[in-house]
Amino acid sequence: MPLTTTGIHPHPNPLPPRERGQDTDQRPDPVDSASTARPRRKTGTSGAGDPTGGWAELHCHSNYSFQEGASEAWDLLLTAKQLGIYALAITDHDNVSGVMEFAQAAKELGIKPIIGIELTLARGLGEPAETEHDPAERPHITLLAETAAGYRNISLLTTRAHIDAEERNDPHLDPALLAEHADGVICLSGCRRGEISSLVAAGDIDSARNAASR
Repeated sequence: MPLTTTGIHPHPNPLPPRERGQDTDQRPDPVDSASTARPRRKTGTSGAGDPTGGWAELHCHSNYSFQEGASEAWDLLLTAKQLGIYALAITDHDNVSGVMEFAQAAKELGIKPIIGIELTLARGLGEPAETEHDPAERPHITLLAETAAGYRNISLLTTRAHIDAEERNDPHLDPALLAEHADGVICLSGCRRGEISSLVAAGDIDSARNAASR
């Protein structure tokens, strides 16, 4: 049962959702979650018979990624636990709507939650400011919160992606803002729509290296 960027296969017997009306004081800070977004290998979890020992999935979409993910937080985390994966990131597309539910479920299941997002950029990191792309061609980037400051920055960047867009259903971020709000944030190369991935696929290795260096 491999993990994919659109969500891992749901557990066949998911636990029932928590009852409504629970004490909200028991909910975890979602970035308690990401205070160590760089997962460390657990002692004794690796070995020839354990292919997932020390493994953490850092790019995963839930059902909050519309038209991209179908699995609820409980489904994702239960399957991760079944596979022996000790840390899982939630990187929904252009929103952090599911992070509280994800952090709560992960705490109950004993899995390290990592809060992140996959953001749509207005243009590539190495492209001129006047560059424009059709919505379907805009590059993506994946961000993880390493600290509470990182979570605040991810939340701010997400908000800017929405409020700066001309169309409500077309959020995209000016990549110049990334450098201004990089504290506590880990940047990944992203999915196949990521700038680096696209350049490598096109055979433009020099441009891919240049983008990665930024």
